Amino acid sequence: MLGRWMLVVVVGLLGLPALARGNILANGDFSDGLTGWEVSRADTQPAIDEEQYHSAPAALRIPPTAERVGMTTSRHTFEQPLPNALSASIWLRTEHVAPNARIGLDLLIVFDDGEETWFFPDSLRLQPAETETWVEKITTYLAPTGKRIAEVQAFCLNYGSDSPAWFDDVAVRAQAVAEPEHDVAVLYTSDPKAPPVVAAWEALARAGIAHDVLPTTVPLESLGLVVVPEWAEDERFYFALKIRHYLGGRVMLMDLPDAKWATALARYFWAALPGDLQAPVTISSEGRAAHVVSAEADAEAVGDVARQLLETELALPDEVPAIDCGPKAPYALRDGALYAGDEPLLLRAMGTYRVTGEQPIEHHRANFAHYADLRLNGLVIYLSHQAPPEHLRAVLDAAWESRLRVMLWIYGPPASPYTEKPLKDQWLLRFLPLRRHPAMLG
Repeated sequence: MLGRWMLVVVVGLLGLPALARGNILANGDFSDGLTGWEVSRADTQPAIDEEQYHSAPAALRIPPTAERVGMTTSRHTFEQPLPNALSASIWLRTEHVAPNARIGLDLLIVFDDGEETWFFPDSLRLQPAETETWVEKITTYLAPTGKRIAEVQAFCLNYGSDSPAWFDDVAVRAQAVAEPEHDVAVLYTSDPKAPPVVAAWEALARAGIAHDVLPTTVPLESLGLVVVPEWAEDERFYFALKIRHYLGGRVMLMDLPDAKWATALARYFWAALPGDLQAPVTISSEGRAAHVVSAEADAEAVGDVARQLLETELALPDEVPAIDCGPKAPYALRDGALYAGDEPLLLRAMGTYRVTGEQPIEHHRANFAHYADLRLNGLVIYLSHQAPPEHLRAVLDAAWESRLRVMLWIYGPPASPYTEKPLKDQWLLRFLPLRRHPAMLG
């Protein structure tokens, strides 16, 4: 048993990226004034602030002298072997974040084939609540598969702002990140050796679960279980986790902070705020998402949760037979136009039309006849997820009597005060057998 545990630990260690290279920015802490930095916008009036800084002796201060102001480094060229990932971190401060302000660290990345891309995610920007204190921003960029990073240039930006911004301890480091080899991965924001990350992969290793240690920017499509021991406040990462879960994956989140996108995921998985997740382990209703409070759950508990998540399957049927509702013209896109059979379809629709399952069919039939008199040929039905499927069949029949085509929008129960609601496959499955009804457009 001990030999098996040691083998798994080795596997986990092999998944760690190489971090031999240090900060490529020679004066990221501004201890040498503005050496190595230059204005990126003509109206920029930078200053070295020796009173307000994160680490001594100084920080960069950029006042809002124009709509777009900023400072940049020279372009750094990497030596062979070229990295496929970059970790970036910065300490930021401002007095106010205007609604359209973008204050943070932007990277211009040049690939080995000469193609360029900009990297300025939410995780490297100040958010509206992050004012009047120093805030650390950290994240990792992973190049697309097959590409290597040849050059990078860093920008400290104060765009669309009405307040001065301070920048300190700017760091960019090269990394070599392997692609996923296992079904499970522990994700890190910038440092794979950060204590929460190490504790997570050690817990998986102790449980005998082979895994990789990868940055949060890695594609998640091939992963069955994603473990996130430290949160990356980034809209892209939020959607990546949400989609991975929706498509059948499992997600384990640890110590979610009170931040915009972390809160959105807490609402999505558990209909709760991060501060409400006080139990050592909280499992979502479908059993494929877990929140762990690391201070309350030991390594054995983390391993048990991981096994439980892996054993939970997405309970959906392989096939849903369609009900025969009569002949239906095939839909197709031709030359940028929608065709129903051989006829082009220009949809003139009423939207949205609420169907709860409580109104009599005669009520709908009269409305549909009126819409037809108005020369409409469609409507968007706002359908309650609790409406009986047989009631929807009768509504579709009534719509087709007036030659109205229907787009369905399924809505769930009210979730106030939460706006995030899971995409419920079960809601769709109830109505999917009616997909071939002649009135059904989509």
